[in-house]
Amino acid sequence: MRPLLTVLLLLALGAVLPASAQPPCPPPNAAWVCWDMQPSAVQSLWNARKLYGATWAPGATYANLAPAIRDRIALGAGRGTNLQATPDSVYLIPQVDVGTANLPRALHQVASALLRLDTGNAKFYPSYTDSAGKSRIVNSVGGEIGTYIAFLGAGTRSRHDNALRYLPTVVVPACPAAVGAAVTTAWSRVDPATSAKARALDALNQQSGNTNRAKWHCLAMRAAPPGVTDFTTASGYMEFDHPDGADREYRESNEGRIVYDYVNGRVYYTPTHYRPTWRDATGAVQLSPDNRCPLTRTCASPFFELVR
Repeated sequence: MRPLLTVLLLLALGAVLPASAQPPCPPPNAAWVCWDMQPSAVQSLWNARKLYGATWAPGATYANLAPAIRDRIALGAGRGTNLQATPDSVYLIPQVDVGTANLPRALHQVASALLRLDTGNAKFYPSYTDSAGKSRIVNSVGGEIGTYIAFLGAGTRSRHDNALRYLPTVVVPACPAAVGAAVTTAWSRVDPATSAKARALDALNQQSGNTNRAKWHCLAMRAAPPGVTDFTTASGYMEFDHPDGADREYRESNEGRIVYDYVNGRVYYTPTHYRPTWRDATGAVQLSPDNRCPLTRTCASPFFELVR
């Protein structure tokens, strides 16, 4: 009777579990990692960071690093501002090799495609083919998620305004009138079957005679964050959502964000939706409840730069 009772108990428990419950992460036999919580994603990225010949800990400040290390690490622009609310908030942005298995496979592929995109070239859409010959985005267990063009249409979320100055300041290009007009026209065209962003992306792909950095800048101005109606400025960054939240590649939840520096061709990633982190007395990763660093803490940047 005991095995039968066990089965009945498990069935009863299954009946009360939420429909959204998902299997453990990473899945069995996964070729790449899969993050099921934000702290584990942060820890995984820190474990994969480049050390530049010396150890530096999460939350290290600019002042307590050797110059040889400082010179190799990108810095956020803020310095002890009220927005960041920390005594020494020059945020050091660790670099992580895009090829490390510490990244989920889909993140590796999308970041690799963006890093291969020549910002000075007129070829707009990025592309990528992995070692297995696949040119579509693939999850950790080899399931195809979709094409890069489909991802760009759905995942190009909005411009990233960098208001908290976690990322380096970028000198942005001008938006050529012809490109700006093409973006605005495509964005405004009545076509409910296709998103405004996808229409603009397609128009930019067909538009010739201008660099990618100029095209992305025109798109960034139009792709304002939710609730923002200023279509005249952009900081040099475009934000991408994860392409595959249901497959748990960017965990946690839908808060993973890629930010693309379309001027310099650099790619940044945060698994915490821009929330800084710090280490508690046990060494465990703790997340800020908002996008600021508490006054009593020395926080790590929410961003990692993905490099090749």
